[in-house]
Amino acid sequence: MSENILLSKELIESEAFISLPGAAAKLLLIFISKAPPRHNHIIFTYKEAFRSYKFTQPKFTRSIDALLAHGFITVKHGGGRKNRDHTQYLLSNGWKKWVHGAIIGKRPPPANIGFMTNRYNRKSSSSYPSGAGYIYVLQSMGLCKIGQSKKMKNRLRNYTTLPDKPMLLICEEVEDMGKIEKELHKMFAHKREKGEWFKLTQFDIRQIKRFFKNKPVETKQIEDGTQLGLF
Repeated sequence: MSENILLSKELIESEAFISLPGAAAKLLLIFISKAPPRHNHIIFTYKEAFRSYKFTQPKFTRSIDALLAHGFITVKHGGGRKNRDHTQYLLSNGWKKWVHGAIIGKRPPPANIGFMTNRYNRKSSSSYPSGAGYIYVLQSMGLCKIGQSKKMKNRLRNYTTLPDKPMLLICEEVEDMGKIEKELHKMFAHKREKGEWFKLTQFDIRQIKRFFKNKPVETKQIEDGTQLGLF
């Protein structure tokens, strides 16, 4: 990593740079400092962002999205096809074309990302097994999975190999997990990316929490994965 970072006057005075959120601007400087001299790809994982720069997962994800949208970076390789297959980034001059409201770049389609494969995901056309169990919402790589399981510890251990550290947002114990899961999938069908993975906002998460609060079913809330000894 370079100790000295050189920024052009054109970049500093650009609308794209000025409009970046503070965390995204900081992340851009880190990307520039990590850029190899021959413009090869850059690998910058969430684990490194958290340990070295104290980026939380939501902040890191939002900052990456902002840099992509403003044209400062592009994704060379999406990663996640196997364990230790990290996303590869490239610096970009797309910011020179950025104007307010424009989206120069964004994450690649998730269809080929490892955690979207059958190991972590049932087909959307599958049935909804009934019976008592857990409904959970888990976030990783900017997407959220709405799933069900009778044994949460075993299910969540399956996600520990994801390229991006998973975050358990909601976990509720219910009497009929198939029925509840089907209702939630239907509620957010317009935000489905693939199978059980959805592009949810913080408002959507609050909606799901209100759904359980107002639902006339017996539920038991688990705040996060730390209570299960996983994350």
